[in-house]
Amino acid sequence: MGCNNKQPEKLPDDKIIYSQVDQIIIGVKKDTIYFTPLCGALIFEIYRNGNSKSVDTLSIKLTAHSENIVNCFQAFCVNSSSFDLTCLNENIYIPYSSFWGNPDNEYFLDNYNGKGEKYIGVSFIQDSQINYAWIKIYCSLHNDTLKIIDWAYNQTVNGRIKTGQRN
Repeated sequence: MGCNNKQPEKLPDDKIIYSQVDQIIIGVKKDTIYFTPLCGALIFEIYRNGNSKSVDTLSIKLTAHSENIVNCFQAFCVNSSSFDLTCLNENIYIPYSSFWGNPDNEYFLDNYNGKGEKYIGVSFIQDSQINYAWIKIYCSLHNDTLKIIDWAYNQTVNGRIKTGQRN
């Protein structure tokens, strides 16, 4: 899977920025949440896909917020074989994987369904500097409810962050 979960030493200048979100999406709809420090917006959408599944399937897409931000790129931590979002538990270091998905793709949350509160790993590059973040979500078993709970990132360039870490 290409995992990298070594236990690095915490750098003395690490600065974690944390924010509560508590936004809930219920039913078939789309919602945009701006993560300005992460130089973009995440568009969460619950929709009925066109295949043989009889229940809604959640998809997630990352889009650039280009009004005030230049030279920025974001990516999700993905599984190296399936390229699905990697469903992370608490206390996992990001970068967790050397595989980062393209922000122009849609990523499905099927592997988050009914598993409780889990994390999405995010990397972002702004002005040639890499930072890492996590976003905590809850996805219902039947894909009809998605809660975006909170998020944090490490302001230190190339500084790792543990999922759930707030300071």
